[in-house]
Amino acid sequence: MIRKANRACAEKWLTKADHDLVMANRALMLPDALTDMTCFHAQQAIEKALKGILTLHGIVFDKTHSLKPLLDLAKKRLPKLNIKPLALAAFSSYG
Repeated sequence: MIRKANRACAEKWLTKADHDLVMANRALMLPDALTDMTCFHAQQAIEKALKGILTLHGIVFDKTHSLKPLLDLAKKRLPKLNIKPLALAAFSSYG
């Protein structure tokens, strides 16, 4: 059962993730595309989305910017979550 407080907090994480995606897209669209900032904001969006998923399901996580531990926690509770660790590896150095 998802608690109302978890949902509200998860929505905040997901809103922040969405804002990071907006920033990633804007950085990419600049004439001299800022690919480092695009990757940074993409990493931040993934991190915040994972934290939103964890929060929604009441899963406690340590303070981290590393994507793999967050994904590992999420997959324990949600085994059908279809995110490949290798796909996240490319963003790990930007967190």
